[in-house]
Amino acid sequence: MFGFRIPSGLIYHAASAKRDEVVFDPQLRDLTLDTLDALRATLARAAAPSAVLTPRCDGCSLRGVCLPEATTSPSRRARLFEPRDY
Repeated sequence: MFGFRIPSGLIYHAASAKRDEVVFDPQLRDLTLDTLDALRATLARAAAPSAVLTPRCDGCSLRGVCLPEATTSPSRRARLFEPRDY
């Protein structure tokens, strides 16, 4: 925007209390643009990708919305929509 060239940046890792330098080379720029294209394509689809149950789901505040357990197997997905007598 201002015509400045920024060759690198720093990422701070709270757990280790260290900073790592990230060089903004052409490969990183290409990867960033490809990732943005993939994100835009995902957002343009009518349906969200299926959730994947991983250990990090245990601490996630969105687990109740995402429902990764429901998408782990086809039989579980089918049971979600079965009629129930309450």
